[in-house]
Amino acid sequence: MEYSVVRQRRKSLVATIKDGKIIVKAPYFVSKSIIEVFVQKHAVFLEERLQALQNCNTLYYLGEALGVQECQEGWRFDGKEFLSDKNRQVNIEEFLRQKAKEYIPKRLEQFAKQFGEEYKRVTITRACTRWGSCSSKRSLNFSYRVMMLPPRLIDYIIIHELCHLTHMNHSRDFWRLVERRCPDYKIREKELREFAKKIFS
Repeated sequence: MEYSVVRQRRKSLVATIKDGKIIVKAPYFVSKSIIEVFVQKHAVFLEERLQALQNCNTLYYLGEALGVQECQEGWRFDGKEFLSDKNRQVNIEEFLRQKAKEYIPKRLEQFAKQFGEEYKRVTITRACTRWGSCSSKRSLNFSYRVMMLPPRLIDYIIIHELCHLTHMNHSRDFWRLVERRCPDYKIREKELREFAKKIFS
């Protein structure tokens, strides 16, 4: 599998897809062999996402499958169909990123107030091996791809990451907190896995 590596001041590995290419963002201290193991671990997942992007005949938005029709230039969304020129992959990403920047911060703020949590900032990323993440500096990151999911699953991802502000791990205490804030989280976890298989297969 071909991919490019971008070294950054960061603590973890993350893979993104941009313009049909896989980019792995890696800390300066991580070796090439560890990066290769990471890529191989997610190889099937990344291939499926690349294939889904290349086909681009269907766009999932808020859990709904929308047809993708042709238009002369650029893209537009009429509420039922997504219209795009020949640059479908780029246009779909731009659309989802735009919607994520509108949707995620507002919903995140609502839950943060509800749970009494404070965070530094929220960033919309191109990450494709994770839906969201939380840094030790209390920054929350969400892949624009979460906008493909039904609202209840987007809510679960936001709640999940907010819980990491209290527990930066997946310990028992973390999952207890998740359960208090989202009692049916196990059901949503299962739905998330099943929906991911549907949209990326």
